[in-house]
Amino acid sequence: MDNEPINSETDSILTSVINITGERNKRALMQALMQSLTDFVEFHNLTFLKVANHGPEKSLEMMFSLPTLNTPPHLTQEAGEYGDNWVLQDSLISQCIKLKSAVTLQQRSVFPIVVEHKVCAVLDINGLNHTLELENLISGFIHVYSCLLYTSDAAD
Repeated sequence: MDNEPINSETDSILTSVINITGERNKRALMQALMQSLTDFVEFHNLTFLKVANHGPEKSLEMMFSLPTLNTPPHLTQEAGEYGDNWVLQDSLISQCIKLKSAVTLQQRSVFPIVVEHKVCAVLDINGLNHTLELENLISGFIHVYSCLLYTSDAAD
């Protein structure tokens, strides 16, 4: 195996992974994931949607969205009973949840976050210049996040 020196991009990725693994509370863990993705991925909208056990059927709770907490224009918002933000599942999100794998259509990609064989959330990225390398990078960050979320759930 070659002992190539670590380049600055690899060093930055490793630093982001270290930042994610340093968090133990679920909200801080999610924010570390989102920060890591914004450091490496160019997008128009990045939205973290939680598959909730309560709330409107076929809806997801919007936990985080960039550039702002407003609902991205490609998603349909549904007001929650207590003023919380819900988003209706569209065909891309439904397919992602059903297949438990990333689904891409044009410049939009939806990635599942799977814990214990169940999709607990999805990451919706709109305006993504999709490449296999970029999909692998995002999937890698999500995998690290999912493993930490699993151990966090086990510790609860």
